Amino acid sequence: MLREGRVKRQATWLALMLALVCASVAVWWGALNQDEGWYLYSARMWKEGFLPYRDFFFTQGPALPAVYGLLYPLWSGAGILGGRIVTVAFGLLAVAATALFARETVLGEADGRDGRRSAANTAALAVMALLSGNIYHVYFTAIPKTYALGSCFLMTGFLFYALSSTRLKGFLRAVSFMLAGFLMALASGTRISLVLVTGVAGLALFLRIRRFGASFLWYGIGGAAGLALTYGFFALDPASFKGLMAAQEYHAARGGFDLMFVIGCVSRLVRGYAATAMLLAVALAIRFSTSRQHGERSLTRSGRFLVEVAVVSFAAVFALQISAPFPYDDYQVPVMPLAVAAIAAWWSLMPRAAEQRPSPILPVFFAAIVSFSSPLLQEWATYGMDRFWSVKKPESALSQLRQVARDINAKDPGGTCIFTQDLYLAVETGRRVPRGMEMGPFCYFPDLSDEEAARLHVMNLPMMTREIFANPARVAAGSGYAFAIAAPTCAEVPPLLQRDYWNALKSRYSVKIAAAERFGQNSTPLLVLMEEVRR
Repeated sequence: MLREGRVKRQATWLALMLALVCASVAVWWGALNQDEGWYLYSARMWKEGFLPYRDFFFTQGPALPAVYGLLYPLWSGAGILGGRIVTVAFGLLAVAATALFARETVLGEADGRDGRRSAANTAALAVMALLSGNIYHVYFTAIPKTYALGSCFLMTGFLFYALSSTRLKGFLRAVSFMLAGFLMALASGTRISLVLVTGVAGLALFLRIRRFGASFLWYGIGGAAGLALTYGFFALDPASFKGLMAAQEYHAARGGFDLMFVIGCVSRLVRGYAATAMLLAVALAIRFSTSRQHGERSLTRSGRFLVEVAVVSFAAVFALQISAPFPYDDYQVPVMPLAVAAIAAWWSLMPRAAEQRPSPILPVFFAAIVSFSSPLLQEWATYGMDRFWSVKKPESALSQLRQVARDINAKDPGGTCIFTQDLYLAVETGRRVPRGMEMGPFCYFPDLSDEEAARLHVMNLPMMTREIFANPARVAAGSGYAFAIAAPTCAEVPPLLQRDYWNALKSRYSVKIAAAERFGQNSTPLLVLMEEVRR
């Protein structure tokens, strides 16, 4: 027993150290992503009194601009780095909530006297190692996207859901279910696809009405309040509602289905969460090779209920997002804690051998090995291969961005605007972009009329061309993403048309002040231009 406690303490310290290393590496060395720019820029717009859908185009729920807008003074002075630090904090809070959820799932309504409390702590430790020690998961919950905040709301909601289902009674149970519904609704207000989880969790309570009584009503009240808070104004305001519906049409516009994309997406997801897959394999091997007489315990009735809700919720969102025309593996990041919690809970009750419990050090080792061998680390440190030689990056992508921003501000001191679709440059320099360009590379809708584009707060070709000459910015910057994406299908703009855009841009901005052969997301060329000073 003493040895088991010592091993658990050692595993906890190793897991904490691994989490700190992964968070630090992901924040500073993690690759730049175009989404970071327009998400953080939307927070600035909110802080200045502009609302998504009504005043600027936005494709996700309104919770992220609101929350990051409220926290704007906390992160804005450090630009993208500040946004990443706030984001990774949300990601780690989500991990903590997931660990506590897994612990409650194992404990259930039991009193913990049969060693179940030890198993519950082991499950919580496994969750912490498999998520905060997973460089893939930490990276996608460190860059400012909807994943960290959405997962934070979602898993905190599931924690209250678990407490309500296992140990709370009476008034406290009702309040806890209300908080669960409210937080899950906020999750769907952050990332729209998470609304499926809100529905699944509510339906599960309704189907267990004999057991939980009117709890589904309390959950529903909390959920309705959360949805009203996040979407109420936008649903009632006609202009905002049109913009909100247009955002959903944007998601639906990329039609089609390709099985190879799906297979590749699932393959990358398994690779990203390989440590979790390894732990599941170990649990399955134990289950089919060890007699139940060796001490395997089952989840309690409440524990089984929570695991079922978690697994069905994960499956619902997974199925929706995998059916997208171009499914990305990172879309699943906000709901992966549900799958990890279910696997960790089941594994923690498995016997390692006769009269033995699972070793808490195992998931820590799995996570460390998988993170150390992750291809992300090589991608962040090199540009790939030049024939026989690896091309090493002289600095992190974030460091390079910060240097380019310093160069721009040095060449144009006091400037407040920049003409660019690389929104992380606008965030890093503390400048505005022309209205209609708040979505960065996704602001160009070539098939819309001037009136339709103006109503959605985006650009078509004539508007984009006019804006080059009409905007007040003295500096313009463009990477390989400039004028390259035709929304909403996200098809490539014909190269000749891209060339015409660049020629128009250079006719006003003729002085090169900075350039980089490889810059930003996927290392495309960058060119920063300035108006010629006329005397």
